Amino acid sequence: MKINPTGHFTGFDLSASHANVVDINSTSSAISGLRLRNLSTTSNSNGKVLSVDNNGDVILVRDNSVELIAMIKQLQQQVNSLQQN
Repeated sequence: MKINPTGHFTGFDLSASHANVVDINSTSSAISGLRLRNLSTTSNSNGKVLSVDNNGDVILVRDNSVELIAMIKQLQQQVNSLQQN
């Protein structure tokens, strides 16, 4: 299926000329045009999140935010301890 009503390619293409099966070309800068329904901030991520690489390809990566938050809290405790001395 290809949809090209205004000159923007959007759709599914299984031909050998495309590396990706799904290619979405948004008409708005910095907006992907991709929405995954029924996923929210409360969805179970199993420690992984979706991201994009330099080519704009969607990839699954490790979620480092929990570790980052723990590090920030630890640094804040160290700062508080130093300020009390």
